[in-house]
Amino acid sequence: MDAPARSSQFLSRFAALLTGLRPHQWSKNLLVLLPLVAAHAWRDGDAVRAALLAAGAWCLGASGLYLLNDLADLRADRAHPRKRARPLASGALPISWGVIAAAVLLSAGIALAYLAAPGAGAGWALCAYAALCIAYSARLKTWAFVDLLALAGLFTLRVVGGALAIGRVPTVWLLAFTVFLVLGLAAIKRCAELLALPPGDVGPERRGYRAGDLPVLLAFGMAAGFQAVTVLALYLQSTPARDQYAHPEWLWALVPLLLLGQARLWLATWRGQMLDDPIVYCARDPGGWALVALALITVLAAAGMR
Repeated sequence: MDAPARSSQFLSRFAALLTGLRPHQWSKNLLVLLPLVAAHAWRDGDAVRAALLAAGAWCLGASGLYLLNDLADLRADRAHPRKRARPLASGALPISWGVIAAAVLLSAGIALAYLAAPGAGAGWALCAYAALCIAYSARLKTWAFVDLLALAGLFTLRVVGGALAIGRVPTVWLLAFTVFLVLGLAAIKRCAELLALPPGDVGPERRGYRAGDLPVLLAFGMAAGFQAVTVLALYLQSTPARDQYAHPEWLWALVPLLLLGQARLWLATWRGQMLDDPIVYCARDPGGWALVALALITVLAAAGMR
């Protein structure tokens, strides 16, 4: 193979590698910044720096783990109508590249997390995240409802890592809200997979669900997701909310916004429009951006910009 051909092949594989890192999924790592916002620590330069480093660490680590997940799911992805186009499943990215990139990215992410703040709490949180993610890819994702709990744990560890990076302990309110909300979002993704099954298909490969499980999964997901609204409403009546915010009454606007956001996601799922992860769907949905903007304005108004 001559030099131009080798160069073209390298560039093609590098582009496939970038696609395999799933940078569009990095929006999930905004959860690492949630404790910074909840603690009103955005004026603390050291806290902002630590939170941003932790978010970057999660982006690197998560991309490495996405590659590991794709390596574990090669056979199932190659049989899937959409996932067969993924770089590893399609052959655009050599398996050796995937293995090396996964190891480098995960190691770099863990190192950056340890550098985020003294005490190494964020680093340990990312290590726990990696261990749970590997267990999820290897086995947990094949067990009904256990997979949803594992996904809730992965998202909650992002919040824990972000809190530890800025030297805070996440509150029970924040953890409970995150767990219930993520359980609902994870159930949306599973419901969308079942709704997309071709007629006569019993269920997705390497999943613990069958087509007939849809009503149970739907009920569980809606109950869990809307329980997050209950946690939010209870928090708004608590002493911490009244003490932390100059105008806590403004926060009540978050309740209908969260209800509306979840209702829109479930409606899109039922109509067969949920072709992506619900968080990625929100990132591409103008209506979702509008709800997020209104929520941020509400929080800033409640905080009195202080």
